[in-house]
This record gives sequence, structure tokens and C-alpha cells, in this order.
Amino acid sequence: MTGPYVPPDLSDVSPAKTRLNRLAGLARAALAWERVWPPLVWLMVLGAVFVTLAWLGLWVELPRSGRIGALGLFAAAFVYGLYRLARAAALPARSLAIARLDRDSGQKHRPAATLEDSLASTGGDPATLALWRLHRRRAEKAAAALTVAAPSPRMPRRDRYALRAAALCALAGAAFIAGPEKYPRLAAAFDFRTAGVISAGYRLDAWIDPPAYTGRPPLLLNVRGDTGKAAGGLTAQKILAPVTSTLVVRASGASVEIEAQGALAEIDPAKAKAAKTAGDAADTDQRWTLKGPARLIVKRYGTVLSVFDLDAIPDRAPTITLSEQPKPNVRGSLTLSYKIDDDYGVIGAEANFEKPRLNGKAVSGRSLAEPPKMALGLPPGPGGLGGAQTTMDLSEHPWAGARVAMTLSARDEAGNEGRSEAAEITLPQRGFTKPVARVLVEQRRNLILSPDDGRARVQTALEAMLIAPEMFKTEAPVYLGLSTAALRLKSARGDADLIGVAQFMWEMALRIEDGDTSQTERDLRAAQQQLREALQRGAPDEEIRRLTENLSKLMDRFLAELMEKQRNEPGERSAQNERQQNRNAMRITPDDLKKLMDRMRDAAKNGDLAEAQRMLDQLQSI
Repeated sequence: MTGPYVPPDLSDVSPAKTRLNRLAGLARAALAWERVWPPLVWLMVLGAVFVTLAWLGLWVELPRSGRIGALGLFAAAFVYGLYRLARAAALPARSLAIARLDRDSGQKHRPAATLEDSLASTGGDPATLALWRLHRRRAEKAAAALTVAAPSPRMPRRDRYALRAAALCALAGAAFIAGPEKYPRLAAAFDFRTAGVISAGYRLDAWIDPPAYTGRPPLLLNVRGDTGKAAGGLTAQKILAPVTSTLVVRASGASVEIEAQGALAEIDPAKAKAAKTAGDAADTDQRWTLKGPARLIVKRYGTVLSVFDLDAIPDRAPTITLSEQPKPNVRGSLTLSYKIDDDYGVIGAEANFEKPRLNGKAVSGRSLAEPPKMALGLPPGPGGLGGAQTTMDLSEHPWAGARVAMTLSARDEAGNEGRSEAAEITLPQRGFTKPVARVLVEQRRNLILSPDDGRARVQTALEAMLIAPEMFKTEAPVYLGLSTAALRLKSARGDADLIGVAQFMWEMALRIEDGDTSQTERDLRAAQQQLREALQRGAPDEEIRRLTENLSKLMDRFLAELMEKQRNEPGERSAQNERQQNRNAMRITPDDLKKLMDRMRDAAKNGDLAEAQRMLDQLQSI
């Protein structure tokens, strides 16, 4: 039998007592957490409800008095939660921890409490001491199995409907609804001066649309909503965009104040003004064209949301240069090899010819014919950039045979044009072996390039060719044509009549030189040009196949007529003309031409348009 209660001896350092002290400390901590967690959850749920209501826009909808009253209620509830938390924060007594150990272990006779007990005074009775030691040894043996269960605040009993989880889900949903307006909506609860900073349902989108030809994607502007700061207190976002990009600011809800500074040209300002005056519920859509460095300040009820420093990436003009010397071909065509470069790509290129010279002298005055132009094919690379080659027949132009200044030009979609340095070349012309044909072509060029001063000299030349037709063996059709040309020139009254005489002289020269072969050759060259244009614009396979077959048929007919002409041509030819032919003529057989046509047809059929165009250039050069 024990006497009065004696406090436990905490100085006992026996293994069992040391383990009991450690377990008791853990049990006290578990009891403390079970007491603190419910009021702490209450405070967190209260804070989640407050933030959720703020993000849903309650504070901006309530009047000033309503915000003050609601904030007072939340403050009172929060103070009450803090009071409960302070009361629960006291460390539980050791006796409660010992009782928890016995309860968690589930053993009989409460071994933890037994180890805490001490024997009252026995007066030195040996039997009592022996019985007490036996009782302690049994308690120590049972205490070896003592454990501390994890803290269990029993929240399901306190919150049967899991309202704490509902508060957490509501907070996550409100975060998505608020978007970048989280801070302004939360700050509205403590703003007792105005009606709020951002209305519920408000949305603001801003982006930059680069020009389509740049191939760049739109740039989204991050309107952060840094409220409570002046424009000078924000870190401006640096944005780079191509020049002439379109800046779009679109708002849904109450009006937004946009301050555009610098090189921003507003698009359709009348429409934007009408949208802004339609009321706060109307959608606004404002657009500007970026011309250079600019600044955009986005405000809401006088509060700066974001500042953007915009800078325009200039669109430089294309560059085009000759990669090889211009190469005249045997039958009067001209081959140009060139290289094009640009920052985004080009949409067209051409060769321009000006400042004609005859016999080393510059031609003064006007010309009846427009200066020749040569459309250049774009390289097959992306954006039409890289190296390319174009062959064009300018031999029918009245300037053919004159010395001219040639300049290559390339333009991009923005309207920028780049030009090469001027190169002086002689425009290729057809070779004429018949003297009368050569004279007619020369006089036609003189008439076109000098219609005022040279008309009398052309008239004299035509009349001179009519002298003594028997001596020069001038055939009757030729004599009749020369007479007609001289008569038409003499009676010409204006530029249209002079152009008609020049065209008549050209057609007469072709008939004298080639007979009926000239028309076939012109059809062949027209077919070549049609096929070239189809390849450059990526025409359908069926169209390319049809044009290729037509070119093949015209090539066969041209070769047949050419061979027939050579068989019927007299054998007498000047040694100089023979040497010229030997130097310029390409040694090629009909079989070689057929193989070239087959390769070009196969390349076009397989979609290799670059190779097909290269074969066409080679064919035109031949």
C-alpha cells in the first residue's frame, strides 16, 4: 500500500526512465499540435475566404462604407481566432502526456503511470520493498512497448462538411478569375478613398502584330497591373518589333486610359474615339502603327498598370549585285547572274537600262520607245534570297545594239528598293547576214533614238537604197518594201506614225533575213517565257506539263525549219562571218536538245522547279 503522492523523480537516469522522458516529450508535442491546429485552420480558412472575396471583386463593388464594415467583421473574426490560438498554444502538463502514452499503447495497468509513481515510506519493511521492486520490473518490461501515436486533431469531427477544402478550391478558382488583377483587387479592400481600382469582369489584352511579310509571330504584351505606382516608379518592359507593326490594345469592361508617346500613329482614331465614348460597358479596340521609338502607358482609374518602351526594328532595303559579267548569247538573248539579299525577303527584281550611246556618243533628246526592262527571276531560296540567273531576249527592242547603263533593282513588300551599281554593257542584238536587213535594223534604231534630229538621215538612207536596184540585185518585194517605208516616213505626222514605220522596218528585216522561220522563232521564245513565268509562280503540275510539251513541239519545228534553211542557203559566206559563227555557235545536236528537254520535263514533273528553271535558262542560252 502506497502513501501520499510524491512527484516523479526526473533525475532518474535509468534506461527505462530516460526512454519514458523522451516519449513524454513527444507526447506533449503531439498534444500541443492537436490543440493548436484547429484554431490555426480557422485562421487560414478565414484568410482564404477574405482573399477569395477580394479576387472575385467584392471589394470593388461594395461602397466605401460597405468595405469598412466588412473589413471590420473580418478583423474581429481574425482577432477571435488569434485569441483561441494563444490559449491553445500553452504546453500540456506532463501528467497528460503520460496518460496519452498509456492510452496510445493500449496496455493494461498503465505502465507509463507506474514508472512515474514512487513508493511511500514503508518503515523499512523488506516484504513491501520486494513487492514494489517486482511491480517496477513488470512496469519497465511493459513500458518497452510504449509508442507515441501521430497527432490527430480530429478535424473531420470538427468540420463534418469539409468547409476548409471548399475554401481552398474557391481560392484556386478565384485566382484564375482575377488573373493579373490579383494585387489590385486585394488592395481595394483597404482603399477607402475611391470606388475601387478595377471592376469585376474587366479584361485587357495587348499585343503587337508584325507585318505578314516578316514571318514573325505576334508579340503578347504582359499588362502586369502594378497598381499604386506612378509611371516613373515602374520598370518599363522593353519590346522590339519590326517597323510598321500594328499595336493593338483591346479592353472589355470599363474604359482604359492609354497614353501613347513617340512614333505611334493611331489607326482610325475616329473609330477608337466612338468606342471609348460608348460607356464603360463597351469594348474598346485601339490600334497604332509603330514607326519608331515609342512609349505606351496603360492606366486604369488613374492607376498605372504597365509601361512599355517600344523600339522599331528598321526594314533595310534589299541589296542586289552581279555575281558574274553579263553574258550575251548567240541569238541575241542576255544572261544575267546575280545575288539578292534582304532581312525578310523580296517580291520582285528587274534590270533597268538607260543612257543609250551610239558610236561612242550619248544619245540626246527623246526616244520613241520606252527603255527596256528585264524582269529577273527570284532565287528558289526562302524569301527569294540567294543567287539566281535569268536569260531574257531583248534583241527585238529598238535599243538593241546600243551601249547602255544597266542597273539591277530589287524591292521588298514594304516598298523598299535596292539598286546595284550601274554597269555599262552593249544590249545584244540579233545577227543579220543580209546587208539590206542590217541597214534596216540600224536605221530603225536611229529613228527610235533620235526621232527629231535623225528622221531626215533615215529618210536619206531609205531613198539611197532605192537607187539602181538592178545594179545591187534588189528583188522586187524588197524594193517595194523599201519604197513603202520611205513613203510612210515622209508622210508621217506624229510619233504614232514614226513608231509604225520603225515596226514595219523591223518586220521587213526579219522577212529578208529569215523568211518564214522568224515567226516560229518568236513563238518558241514566247513559249519559253510562258514556261519560265509558270515555274516562278509555282503553277500546277498540269499547266507546267502542258507548257513543256508545247515548248518541245515548237523546238522540233524550229530545228526542222533551221535545217531546211541551211540546206537551201548558198555556200558563199564571207570568211569573217564564218569565223564569227565558229566562235559563237554552240556545238549541239538535235539529240542533245532532246535530252535537255527530257531532263527539264522530268525535273518539272518531280517538283524540282529550280532544276527545271536552270535547264530552261540553258535552253534559252543555246
